[in-house]
Amino acid sequence: MFRGIMDRQECLSYLLVLCLTVPALAAIDGKVVNQTTGKPQAGATVTLYKLGQAGPEQIESVKSAADGTFHISKDAEGPRLVRAAYQDVTYNRILPPGSPSNNVTVEVYNSAKQQGAARVAQHMVFFEPVRGQLMVGETYIFKNDGKVTYNDVDGGTLKFFLPPAANGAVQVNATAPQGMPVPQAAEKTSTPNVYKLAFPIKPGETRIDFSYSVPFTTPGKFEGKILYKGGPTRLVAPNGVTIKGDDIRSLGQEPRTQASIYDVKGDSFKVEITGSGTLRPGDDSTEDAGGASIEQIPPKLYDNMKWILVLAFGILTGKSPRETDTRQRIGFIGHGHAVYDELSAIENLRLFARLYGLPDPERSASEWLERTGLERVRDGLVREFSRGMRQRLAVARAFLHGPSLLLLDEPFTALDDRAIAVLQTVLRDALAAGRTVVMSTHQLREAMDLATNVALLNHGRLAFQGERTEEMVKDPGWVYAQYGES
Repeated sequence: MFRGIMDRQECLSYLLVLCLTVPALAAIDGKVVNQTTGKPQAGATVTLYKLGQAGPEQIESVKSAADGTFHISKDAEGPRLVRAAYQDVTYNRILPPGSPSNNVTVEVYNSAKQQGAARVAQHMVFFEPVRGQLMVGETYIFKNDGKVTYNDVDGGTLKFFLPPAANGAVQVNATAPQGMPVPQAAEKTSTPNVYKLAFPIKPGETRIDFSYSVPFTTPGKFEGKILYKGGPTRLVAPNGVTIKGDDIRSLGQEPRTQASIYDVKGDSFKVEITGSGTLRPGDDSTEDAGGASIEQIPPKLYDNMKWILVLAFGILTGKSPRETDTRQRIGFIGHGHAVYDELSAIENLRLFARLYGLPDPERSASEWLERTGLERVRDGLVREFSRGMRQRLAVARAFLHGPSLLLLDEPFTALDDRAIAVLQTVLRDALAAGRTVVMSTHQLREAMDLATNVALLNHGRLAFQGERTEEMVKDPGWVYAQYGES
């Protein structure tokens, strides 16, 4: 079933959702495999959760047998989460609606208090001086190239310095490999202004984000300390804000946002910050933003759409919507194109194909370049592409891995007639394959040609919800006349 939303502020927009069918309930069978030893893991606690709007609901919990197998006699409708707990660390596997409930594999690892192969690969500090406050965001990227989870509950897996002016108020989110951000609590240590975080650093990439604020008057001083050994620390300031200090050196500006980037020379820094600005674009920003941008620009979905987002993100609910299997089922086109300007078209798609674990990245990338009409510029740098060519590449990126859920914000933007026809063909193929599509677009004729159900928001109120009618297909203006008036 296709659903749509139209919101008329200055014009009307559509959000289209195709719902998946729900299979008959069955037991869940699978195996817990220890990736450290390469053998089945006995004694892991395996729990099945039903994922819903109220959060995870526990259904049944069992222990894995000597051969690593487990059998859960109950099941639930909709998306489910299978969680294996082993050596005080949990590992998740999300089962989207319609996915097989047998031969489910959950991977776990041995844990150790020693850091081992886990290291901080990069540390970035973002400064945003606004309205008498210096908003500070810090991001730590951990890389664990080993096969053991680093988990030091007592000593913490990361220690960080918090300026005294923050008064101990800090928000922390941690994202495990293929996971989603989860709020964490930082604890004080015996060292003044030093806090610790005990979050397991699993094999793969873990991201930890801090945010806090301190009073600020321009020009203002800021001091930081680096308490880890590893990758570089970079300071980032928005356009219009300058940072000066003997402990840093300029690396230049990010091309699109014009944000200034600085490298920290040692294990501490003292800087003077002048000016005001933000790294977050306003709602009316029209600047393109690709995957290489510093900021993350959300799609232009409306605040009133929470009910429809529940449907769209049904398979993502719970604590790990970025599980490998789940991410492989999602394709996304947002306000930005999420491709890398300094890479060629073929390099971009080859990279994403590898990230999605496709068996033949070169072949997949080439096929989608040809399908979207970009084969002739396969080796051209994306920064030299027109907006329409970038949008074609974004379409290729989103459909590359055959996702079962597609989230598309204004996918027809900047496309010529030929490219629109290509996208419509791709969308029809996706629908014919039983995939879910969420689309927000101003292209009413193209949207109505694909939709089966439509919902209309007029000035923030639900004006219509139901099946797409022939009138809508024949004359999209009929929708405006019927439901779009004030």
